[in-house]
Amino acid sequence: MRTALLSACVGVAVALALVCPPRSASAATRAPHVEASPTFELEWRAPPQCPGPAALRQRVDSLLRDDAAHDNAAAAIEIRETPGLVDRYAATVVVRADAGETARALAARECAALVDALAVIVAFAIDPISAGEDPAPAPEAVVPEALPPAVTPVADAPVVADERSMASRTSSTASSPASSPASSPASSKASSKVSSPAAAEPAPSTTSPERPFAHLRLGGGAGVGPLPTAGPVLGGSAGVSLRRARLELTGAYWLTRDGAAPTQPLARGRFSLWTAGLRGGYRFAAGGLEIPLLLGLEAGVLRGAGEELTVTRVNRQAWVALSAAGGLSWEFVRGFALWLELRAALALRRPGFSVEGPAGVAEVHRAAALAGVVTAGVELRLRGARARRSAKAKKR
Repeated sequence: MRTALLSACVGVAVALALVCPPRSASAATRAPHVEASPTFELEWRAPPQCPGPAALRQRVDSLLRDDAAHDNAAAAIEIRETPGLVDRYAATVVVRADAGETARALAARECAALVDALAVIVAFAIDPISAGEDPAPAPEAVVPEALPPAVTPVADAPVVADERSMASRTSSTASSPASSPASSPASSKASSKVSSPAAAEPAPSTTSPERPFAHLRLGGGAGVGPLPTAGPVLGGSAGVSLRRARLELTGAYWLTRDGAAPTQPLARGRFSLWTAGLRGGYRFAAGGLEIPLLLGLEAGVLRGAGEELTVTRVNRQAWVALSAAGGLSWEFVRGFALWLELRAALALRRPGFSVEGPAGVAEVHRAAALAGVVTAGVELRLRGARARRSAKAKKR
């Protein structure tokens, strides 16, 4: 009886052991292992509104297939704001990898686009062949097709690494059958735009400040003050226009006017005036419109000749004045502009003329203390070859 009971217990134990086997120590302690994403040494300096270093690392890791390429790589990136320029952000990147050291400089309107371009440069500097493969399932999501129009390489950026070898490696990767047919042309196009030296020419900016140019003005109008009565005035100027300043030499001729002494109508004379001056000031420019505000000094010769006298005498005297001018010009065709100007002058020296008539000596004319001129005409603007090329590119 005892033997039968013992045999039954042993059978039950064996059955339990077969149905529920004990878990081994290795199985009990096993946990899912996620391999850390390979990384590289990164020195990062950027404004707070830019994407962080984690975004750049993630982009570089997505471009590189070879994890071992990160082992000896290090990158130093500095992004800074450039207020007042079309490209609001500028960056410098130095990458040290097994292939050598690469230094580049970039500029872009948006910081996110700049970081995306920096990631492409870092990936190609670390491993050009691996970076040429597109790891993303949707090629349009990772290929920076819209990057080159917004990112312009700085022309004077130092390049330490041999970029010809990098470009040749990129082109060989684009023709390799290992890359997918849908992503190879786009990837090679993006890499050639970033790494090729031919892409070093900056795209023309449509809002960049205008370069200095020379100008020549011719026109006419009417004036009053130096001569006995108001009359026609011919004049012109030549000078240079800077970004926000204007400097020019002026010249004018006040056509001959007649005058007579108030007390002796028979004491008469004819008067004319030549002037020359130097002036400068600020210019407001927007598009084809310009508003100059100028101050200057004018000097000239006032000529007077007596009439109906036994002996005709010609007298010349100096006329000096401070002038202030304002106007408006419109460049209706590239290189040609129409202009209108109002000018006032305060005489520092007022010459006078007297003649001896039947009743004695009488003053025929004395220049007024204030003078005013209204003139209009055409302006020729002479720009350099570089400015003309920028204008043609802007029209395209």
